Amino acid sequence: MSEGARLFRFLLAWLLVAGNPLCFWVSSNKQLIAEGVQDFSLSPDGEQVIFFTRQGLKKLSLKTGEQSLILPLTAIAPVSCWSLNNRWFAFKRINLKSQNEEICLTDLQDNRLYHLVKARRICGFALSPDGSRLAWIEEEGKIHEGKVKRSLVIGALKGGKIVNPKVLYFEERHELPPELDDVRWTPDGQFLIFRSRSFSSDGQIPRLGIIRPDGTGLLWIVPEPPPSRKSFPMHATFSIYSWAISPDSKSIAFGFGGDIWLCQIGSKKKPSRIASYTAIELCWSPNGESLLFVASGAKAPPPAPGSLPSNTPHELHWLSKDGQKHRFLWEEVKGIYRLQWRKGNEIFYLSDLQWRRGNNFFYLNGSSLWKATVPFPLP
Repeated sequence: MSEGARLFRFLLAWLLVAGNPLCFWVSSNKQLIAEGVQDFSLSPDGEQVIFFTRQGLKKLSLKTGEQSLILPLTAIAPVSCWSLNNRWFAFKRINLKSQNEEICLTDLQDNRLYHLVKARRICGFALSPDGSRLAWIEEEGKIHEGKVKRSLVIGALKGGKIVNPKVLYFEERHELPPELDDVRWTPDGQFLIFRSRSFSSDGQIPRLGIIRPDGTGLLWIVPEPPPSRKSFPMHATFSIYSWAISPDSKSIAFGFGGDIWLCQIGSKKKPSRIASYTAIELCWSPNGESLLFVASGAKAPPPAPGSLPSNTPHELHWLSKDGQKHRFLWEEVKGIYRLQWRKGNEIFYLSDLQWRRGNNFFYLNGSSLWKATVPFPLP
């Protein structure tokens, strides 16, 4: 064997042992699932995908590959959620004439459609794990009318209608809309968690709120400000731009100030920094022992709130929940969006987003939905 061949074999063996990113990329086993996708949501059991196209709402069985049209609807916004029993699916629609928004619910057993909530703007919603309750954030008022109010509301679902709605928390502002959005249930159904930002003489303070479904026990998770604000635009410094609840309902991981943080739900302890990366997106492994996160390949901060994501290169990383183990997996040249992981080593995400301009706004005309395999044994 020549000296060059021996050197090549040595380098190849070293790369495999060291966990080189190239080896992970070669074995990532990507598969294109669908094109022209405006948004998607993976079922809690990881067996089905519901995705939106210009033709309507579609369902795909990952076991059989069978695809079916659930509802021939349009103007569906990229916000949706399942109930944990896989029966109910909720999504948001926009009235293109009035610009008002509504939350719709479909029963996946018979594809029946229910219209639940209508508001000037819906800033987040979530079905309870058992599908019996809906929590949502609605906006009222307009700036030119004097003030804007956002309220976190919860209501029971009966006969395809919301009954006994109750406001759990609200924020009101006169200059700009309140920064109250993105509500989620913990998987055990014990808490609702939402994103907010307070304003005081000390500046803007990003935070996550934790509250019980009966409106009691409100706690705030407030990260420490970064030591320097020079390397990040203001929106990145003062925003919790990604966050995820662990499958056991005990922890929250979130991205803030160029770091990844971990905190315990229901604890008054301060969040702990577990890694120094700007995580554009975060999701937990199914066993709750590790995380996947997306970082910009250009080392750029997250996009400003309300701006359109661009197809810049993104890196996919794996991280143990204590932050002690880390692996770079691969780079996706056209971006990684809506990252989801439900079972095994299979992950799903959108890439190559195609935007189109409407009358008063831009909307996602389509993208590519991919399935990939995280290419190494997980703890």
